[in-house]
Amino acid sequence: MTFRKVALVAFISAASFLSACTSTIKATEYRASEVGEVIRAEPATVLSQRYVKIKGLSTGGARSSRRNGINYIIKIDRTGETLSVTQSSDVVIPAGSPAWVEFGDRIRIAPRN
Repeated sequence: MTFRKVALVAFISAASFLSACTSTIKATEYRASEVGEVIRAEPATVLSQRYVKIKGLSTGGARSSRRNGINYIIKIDRTGETLSVTQSSDVVIPAGSPAWVEFGDRIRIAPRN
């Protein structure tokens, strides 16, 4: 694996982790600032998924909170790159299923149907 690919995977994993600490990332919800934005989407395949606990600060920042999430291992169809993305468990995409990877302020995995 080239340095660029390693750096990209590390960046995406860190970005997913940090954004998970500040707010829930859902496949079905978008922030008002994302409406009307052009977000690059790549077709991918879900290689595996596992349930995880996402820990972070509550909205007030005073307490720690926990919520359920899913960590997806996906393969970008065009490039063959393998990425790890963690998000809320509001939509479950089974292993072997086609998906979209949206590259905006946050990385999001959505079903491709």
